[in-house]
Amino acid sequence: MYKSSEHCDLTLKLQDGRKLKVHKVVVSISPFFQAACTSGFRVSLVASMSLSIRMLTHGMTKESIENLIKFPEDPSDALELLIMLLYGFTWAEARDQMFPVSESKKWGIVLLPQIHALATKYQVPGVANQVINVLKETLNLFAEDGINT
Repeated sequence: MYKSSEHCDLTLKLQDGRKLKVHKVVVSISPFFQAACTSGFRVSLVASMSLSIRMLTHGMTKESIENLIKFPEDPSDALELLIMLLYGFTWAEARDQMFPVSESKKWGIVLLPQIHALATKYQVPGVANQVINVLKETLNLFAEDGINT
């Protein structure tokens, strides 16, 4: 379902310019995405990666009308991996689709803290907890294999 753009009803514009087509029903597990896709809220990302949601008195949000949410500050690869986790991918599946197997362990140690920060920011505690567990496992592997692997 993730790789298919069939029936996608929301586009996420990433920091690096890539666009991800997603399903609102999947990403709306996050209160942030739920608010951005429904009437009554205006979502704006402000500097320092903080999140501001202001109630509007009338009308639909710009995001819900355009079906486009821009992420000018969030690391693109970390955000894409977060979305993959929302779609039900395991960490290993998501990581291996994004990176060559030879580089996937190295990238994991870099991206996991970023994904955790995004999962916290966008209020997806299940993903945040999953990432903490994977980070612990990854750090243990590095300790066992040596840091240069």
